[in-house]
Amino acid sequence: MKTIIKPVLIILAAVMAFASCRRDEYSSWETNMLTPIASTSLTLNQLVTDSVVRENLDSSLQLVFDHTLYTARANDFFVIPDTEVKATLTLEKLVLSDRTLSQAITLEQAFPGAAALHGFTVNVPAQNVTSVPPTPIDASSFFQTALLNEGYIDFSISNGFPVDIEEIEFKLINKVTGNTLATDKLTNILSGQTKTATSNLAGKQVDASLEVQVISMKTYATPNPVTVNKNDKVNITITVRGLKPQSATAIFPSQSVHSKDENALYNFNGAEMKKIRIKEGVLRLRIVSTIQENMTVYYSIPHATRNGNSVSEVLKVNAAPPGGGTDVIKDIPLEGYTIDLRGRNPSVDDTVNAFWNLLNVTLDSSGRQTSVSLSDSVYIYYGLLNMVAEYAEGYFGQQVLKAGPSTQAFSMFKNTTGNIDFEDMDLTVNLVNGIGAEAKVDIKSLKSRNTRTGNTVILNAPSLIGTPVNIPRATDNPFMEKKNSYLLNKNNSNVKAFILNMPDELEYEMDVTTNPNGNVSNWKDFLYDKSELRADLRLSMPLSILADNLVLADTLAFEMFSDGNLNRVKEGSFNIIIDNSFPFSAGVQLYLLDEFGNITDSVIAMPNNVVIAGNVDVNTNKVISPVRSVLKAHFSRERMEKVKQSKRLLVRATFNTPKNSTTPVKIYSHYKFDVKLTGDFVYEQRF
Repeated sequence: MKTIIKPVLIILAAVMAFASCRRDEYSSWETNMLTPIASTSLTLNQLVTDSVVRENLDSSLQLVFDHTLYTARANDFFVIPDTEVKATLTLEKLVLSDRTLSQAITLEQAFPGAAALHGFTVNVPAQNVTSVPPTPIDASSFFQTALLNEGYIDFSISNGFPVDIEEIEFKLINKVTGNTLATDKLTNILSGQTKTATSNLAGKQVDASLEVQVISMKTYATPNPVTVNKNDKVNITITVRGLKPQSATAIFPSQSVHSKDENALYNFNGAEMKKIRIKEGVLRLRIVSTIQENMTVYYSIPHATRNGNSVSEVLKVNAAPPGGGTDVIKDIPLEGYTIDLRGRNPSVDDTVNAFWNLLNVTLDSSGRQTSVSLSDSVYIYYGLLNMVAEYAEGYFGQQVLKAGPSTQAFSMFKNTTGNIDFEDMDLTVNLVNGIGAEAKVDIKSLKSRNTRTGNTVILNAPSLIGTPVNIPRATDNPFMEKKNSYLLNKNNSNVKAFILNMPDELEYEMDVTTNPNGNVSNWKDFLYDKSELRADLRLSMPLSILADNLVLADTLAFEMFSDGNLNRVKEGSFNIIIDNSFPFSAGVQLYLLDEFGNITDSVIAMPNNVVIAGNVDVNTNKVISPVRSVLKAHFSRERMEKVKQSKRLLVRATFNTPKNSTTPVKIYSHYKFDVKLTGDFVYEQRF
């Protein structure tokens, strides 16, 4: 407990108010002023930091200090590595629409003499015509040009002439270039009958401006007279189908150009996982395309669900500009999703690390002609990035985590100077397993280092140090850590020497092995994001001590002269009033500190700083009443300036048990060292 008391200046205020009525002149004289300044109470709580002092039934005290030596966290046992899958999309499935075009050749066009016989019923002799005018076909509404890897053309001849066709030979050409695309022949087409011939267009360059040429057409003579109608027709129907272009400038129909239904195997660095619940992370989709047509990417992970809904995303990709590309990225947060990694059919496959995903890419028809070729590239990247598991289930494998040699700070004696000897002590090492997998812990060495003295003590505890021990797996529903505890004391270790070295550092080396007996859980290992495997130390000792220059200290705020009027203090004395309940004497010193914590002056002159021990009952060896000591310190006018500039006050008490004593002194809960500071100052009054 500490208290800072500012001087009560009611009288001074009244004097100053009176002085304010006399502005033209003033006089001054000096007066004495006695005022309280500060107080604090020192106990053994200041001796050891971060510790818990517990009171026993007899009011004696027990010191308990907890320290975590080692912690392996969830991400030391299991991580979801960033993984990106690259799918190169080929346009092998790209097709042009099937189209049908029709043209007709009239009887007059095939046999010009039919015009003269129009309407007459006559016997028609056999004919061999080789001068049928070519028939143009305009395919520009379909495509401009197409180089075909696959494709077929069907020529259907419907005979509307009044005579039977013995033979008709024809060909399809690109009108502009004259290149022949297909040549074929049909025979014995009766009047009113239709026959079809099919040609393969693979490897052909097909243009929009086509022409059908009848090379020759032979007809049979009619056995009986027939009525001649010059407008009778032979209908030529051309159907192109199954067109798979190598490249084309065309109006492409909406179509699926790439699809994938697969179990992508995920690499978890040897772990075999069945289920993961995601705490944070994203699914990243990226599409890079040079195709000059709009596309839609459909991607789903059917077995990644949250609130009954699975991951399903639709990504629109705009057409690439000519000679350029389109790059689209979308991150889908997966927080809260549970991913089943047992494959497409978990109840049947029941595999591990199988990430079932569906991918479908469609080309979306814009209704305009665009240029597309198989050399166009579409790359699809999809993967899991920055993933952190909230829960994971499976088999973590046999991993060995090696820790150290590693040094860490040990704060128990951070504020302790001098030497101290405890009557007895116990060190409990708790090996705590919060992972749902068996573990083996091998603490190879543990050393206490005192960097102030340069001394090192190696802990000798054969039951634990250098002896691997197994820790059972944590349990779930409800979650419970498993703990193995090992008590080290003077009977089975050198723990007392280890601690009395008053270390400020601990050095350790240890191995932690998961699943030392293999997959005994049958893929039921588990962990949560907060799961830990720890080595905790608990030091417990009765506060029965031998003290050799043992220091208790406290720092107080100290701004008693912050008020401008108090700068009129000229000189004075400090009275240090101490009530000591400890059963040993102490040397006391107060130090003035500046705003940076530097000591600017000491308050008490040596050797007038000794505080008498409390009154001890000779029968119980317990202090029955404190003893008051009053120490005085005079400050001249010159030293008073340092007091005025001080911001803090350091109180330090140094304790010693009798030099020849070998019996530790027991400390009780009512023992304390109360310090009060008052001032007796000479103050200048002005009027």
